[in-house]
Amino acid sequence: MLASRTVVEQTCALWDLIHDQSHALGDLPFDPFMIRQRAPFWMYAIEELRVDVRAFGEAHRLAREGFPFARNVCWAIVLDRILRFPITGSRARNYDALGGQILFGALHQSDAVLWRDNHLEIRWDALPAAMAALDAEIHTLYKIGAEYSRVALWLAAHEFVSRHVHPNVGSRWKPGVLPDESDPKAWLALALDDEFPLGNFHLMLGRKLRVEG
Repeated sequence: MLASRTVVEQTCALWDLIHDQSHALGDLPFDPFMIRQRAPFWMYAIEELRVDVRAFGEAHRLAREGFPFARNVCWAIVLDRILRFPITGSRARNYDALGGQILFGALHQSDAVLWRDNHLEIRWDALPAAMAALDAEIHTLYKIGAEYSRVALWLAAHEFVSRHVHPNVGSRWKPGVLPDESDPKAWLALALDDEFPLGNFHLMLGRKLRVEG
């Protein structure tokens, strides 16, 4: 794929098309197009991941139907999300990085991605099922979001992320840390800039790329 700029451009165009349309589809407990509703930052990390997980599923379906470049979209989503996004940019409330961390964590926990003997292995045949399971998790979170208050949904989302990315040991995001939810801004102020630090795999990857670059 990387040998042809045309193939890369067509792959990214198809990915972007499905990605952008997916923001308006499904259960939507908040408006993903309103910047003020992207806080706390892990809410938008989940939203960006949600539409890419859906894009993977659609691309996988198109690939089975013989659509050109669709399989490349599957590869691009997984590789870009788990390798480039987490180690790119600042660690301060970087929702794109966090989305990649969540994806890596979910795929690693399901053994669709293995890191053994200092070697990364992606089990491409296991990816569709692992991505579908992650999609179901996010769907459940968004479904209950219609019934939950804002702060309750933020806490549920924090718990979801924490299943795949260990939160900062100094995190204060726990039920009961404040007496009530009457002031959502007070809850937002509790979020650390690096609420979900990089795991050891991404720390190693970042160091390796900096040295070799």
